[in-house]
Amino acid sequence: MKSLGGKIYTIGIVSKSQTLYPTKDEQGRKAYEYVNIAFDETVLRNIAELTGGAYYRVTSLSSLKESYVDIDKLEKTLLEQREREDAEDIFPAFLFWALFALLADIVLSNTYLRRIP
Repeated sequence: MKSLGGKIYTIGIVSKSQTLYPTKDEQGRKAYEYVNIAFDETVLRNIAELTGGAYYRVTSLSSLKESYVDIDKLEKTLLEQREREDAEDIFPAFLFWALFALLADIVLSNTYLRRIP
C-alpha cells in the first residue's frame, strides 16, 4: 500500500472491562456472558508503521471521535469529479415494437393465420 502512496490508519478498540460475548447455553439458546477479549496490538502498530500511517488505541466513544478528528486533519485529498453524460433512453422504441409485434400476432392469429384443427 505504501508503494501506491496510501497510508493505513489502524484503530484498536479495547474495552477496559469485560465484554458481553454471545454464546449458547445447555439448551442451545443464545446467551451472553462476560469475557476478556484480547487482541494483538503489535500487529496493528506494525501495519500502521509499514504504510506510514498511525495506530490509535480507543477505549471509549470520545476517544474514537478524537482519533477520527486526528485522521481527518492528517489526510486531505482532492478528488476529481467526473461529469455525467446524459444518456438517451431507448426503452420506448423497444416497447413500441414489442407491442406492435404482440398486436400483429393477435390480429394475424385470428384472421389470416388462423389455425384449423
